[in-house]
Amino acid sequence: MISVGINMTNGKLLTGWEHTVQSVGFILNTELKSRVNHRYIGSNIPTVIDEPANAETIMDLMMASAEALEARLYKGRWLGEPRYFVNKLNVESLVPGRAVMPLSGYYFPKGHLGDFSQYEERGMTAYVAGHDAPTLSEN
Repeated sequence: MISVGINMTNGKLLTGWEHTVQSVGFILNTELKSRVNHRYIGSNIPTVIDEPANAETIMDLMMASAEALEARLYKGRWLGEPRYFVNKLNVESLVPGRAVMPLSGYYFPKGHLGDFSQYEERGMTAYVAGHDAPTLSEN
């Protein structure tokens, strides 16, 4: 069973990898605990992104990304993004309020079902910003 969702921009149907890319962008750009009834969705990136562009902020961004996307089962519900395991993460560009982060890792088409037997290497670039809409592109 493939994952299915709705494109947040145009309302069209999204499936598989495209749905995962959108989900990763949404998680990274949503402030943790900001969604009512879904407090577990999001990351600390929106609180870190406006800090000075230095080595400490870069490390904080990388940690916030990895923590937010880490797939984990909590009270019978998947948190993070179970369809994508981040293998490599870098901060390519950072100015206060915006960052460009290439991600590479493994895409698990059935990860949302707890099946991690099939996977393929995939990459994407995350464009994160304070409270802007999520933007990602596939590599």
